[in-house]
Amino acid sequence: MKIFEFKYKSGEIDWVLATDKEDAIEFYLNHNEICEGDLPEEIIDIPESKWDDMYVIDLEESEPNESDFDYEIDYPDGHNEDDYANGYKILYTFKEYAEDNVYTSIIATTEY
Repeated sequence: MKIFEFKYKSGEIDWVLATDKEDAIEFYLNHNEICEGDLPEEIIDIPESKWDDMYVIDLEESEPNESDFDYEIDYPDGHNEDDYANGYKILYTFKEYAEDNVYTSIIATTEY
């Protein structure tokens, strides 16, 4: 499987897990109920070497303010700064998602 980034000029980005670019485009068109003319100009095949550095985050759980606690004392069950990216709780990496899924799907979006 591969990961493709659908990047719009507006800044919106969607990531799709698919077997190849054609599969990603076909799925994306059907999933979003759009025509080919509505596709972004930029569709990038993300190298697998970058998947560990890309995250699906939980927008409902923001990172606590560092001055309000000590990770080791307040989170003895193993939570730490590495559990967060861009101020939000990391659910999983793109690599973890790709390893656990065998069907073409949307991984994440910046739409929300």
